[in-house]
Amino acid sequence: MFRRLYRDQTLRQLNGQFIAALGSLALTDTVLLLSSVTCYVIPFCYSFFSQQFETTHTVLYTHMLATTFNTISIWLVILITVQRFRAVTQPFNLLNNSGSVMNRGYYCAVPSAPQKKFFSLLSWKCYKSCALVVVLAVIFNLPAYFEIEIIECMDHSLILMQTSLRYNYTYKLIYRAILKSVLETIGPFVVVFALTLATQIFVRNNQKSRKCLLPLFGSVDKESPPSPKFSLAVVRQVLQLCHPSYQELAAHYCSLVIAVKFLFFHFLSVTLDVWEALLPLDVEMFNNSVAVSNFFVLLDASTNCLVYIGWKLLQEDKGNSRTGSQSLHSQQSQPEVRCENYVSLAKTGISEV
Repeated sequence: MFRRLYRDQTLRQLNGQFIAALGSLALTDTVLLLSSVTCYVIPFCYSFFSQQFETTHTVLYTHMLATTFNTISIWLVILITVQRFRAVTQPFNLLNNSGSVMNRGYYCAVPSAPQKKFFSLLSWKCYKSCALVVVLAVIFNLPAYFEIEIIECMDHSLILMQTSLRYNYTYKLIYRAILKSVLETIGPFVVVFALTLATQIFVRNNQKSRKCLLPLFGSVDKESPPSPKFSLAVVRQVLQLCHPSYQELAAHYCSLVIAVKFLFFHFLSVTLDVWEALLPLDVEMFNNSVAVSNFFVLLDASTNCLVYIGWKLLQEDKGNSRTGSQSLHSQQSQPEVRCENYVSLAKTGISEV
């Protein structure tokens, strides 16, 4: 019984962490889009239309914001991918390691209030990983804040210039060539690709194994006494894994979309890093490729916001359908409600948040 409750609480924790990471990713990408527009688009428009406005300080500060929040966005995608990998693999492991099956009476005696209280206390814990990502990203980008400075010209105009740190060979080799590639481009690309592929392989293998197990339990007669190997409780738990909840499926597909988009839109960034390190450079072509790569990164950020909006719309539709279902159950007798609640609990493999 306690192992089953621990499994349900673990699933709530994993779903809560996904919701927290998805909301943080949407907020991060919004700031990234706004800072990028302020840093690059608006000054270009002023220059294109021959308008004179002082944007030096604005460009400097928004450049720092864009650099930092780009790192946060990349690391949050890694965090979401890792969380969904755990959410897919850990529930099956917990169920397989479970040695006891609680009976029907104890199952119906579990109240819903402590579970809501547990999740309300857990909600703040779900944001700890996101907060840690933000802090680490700020620390990682601290050297980049000192790469550009404001210089006053002879005519008292202000321009942006690269500092001596940006031209330091050791700095360029260790920080920009090695650390940036490992933690922002090549490393995240490899991690997201490997975990996404492993998650899909794990899901496919479990679907095949469940299809092989279902015929063994399909012939169990409910009125016959349970056998030591194939009891009704064991059959119920196997069927629970075959019917994941609506929210669990939505979370899995949202994380899959985020990971695939990340791999597609950040592939050019990885290619440019390899090109810059191993191949001779055509400066004009390389700069144009960097501009296209930056556009793809911003396009990925904007579509992440759309994924979050779609997730919220799905949750609203699910909440409306749940409200209608609860109003329908309230019109029935009390014994029937308890029976239907028990059946709904038996058919749900993964608890909803």
